[in-house]
Amino acid sequence: DFERRRAERKNLERSWQLNLNFVNGNQYCLIDAKGEIAEEEKNYYWQERLVFNHIAPIVAARLAKLSRIRPALTVRAASDDETDRRSAELASRILAAAHDDGDLDGVMNTAAMWSETCGTAFYKVVWNSAKGRLIGLTDDGNPLKEGEVEVVAVSPFEIYPFSLTAESVAEQPSIIHA
Repeated sequence: DFERRRAERKNLERSWQLNLNFVNGNQYCLIDAKGEIAEEEKNYYWQERLVFNHIAPIVAARLAKLSRIRPALTVRAASDDETDRRSAELASRILAAAHDDGDLDGVMNTAAMWSETCGTAFYKVVWNSAKGRLIGLTDDGNPLKEGEVEVVAVSPFEIYPFSLTAESVAEQPSIIHA
């Protein structure tokens, strides 16, 4: 199943790699007849090739603009009941603390970079057992911590959906993170 997904997505990955080359200033790349990234050679030994990288400054400007836009994480009360309001207020404070402790701004900047260069980005919520308060030591003397939820930006090169034509993650029967 994984090999089928990887083969199905090969051409898409080559276009992502080409975009990354252009953003990094390597303008003399192309996708050759074999479907691989190749360097475009000079036609003659005396030929000069000038590069005017229009792509990198555009991507940098878009990333700068996106880095200033930050959504506010809030929780809305389910009803007008006072307990619902207090619960929503508490949940909003927990979200704000998770936002600050988890460096969500940095995670969103990384995801924006992947989105701008490859056209897609993924967030993954994981359990990080190396975070949290120290609760003791293991038998071999290593620190044992409570663990915390962590949000990470995942490269689109690592995500293999079941179908490339589905419009949302909810439509995917499975997704492989490799």
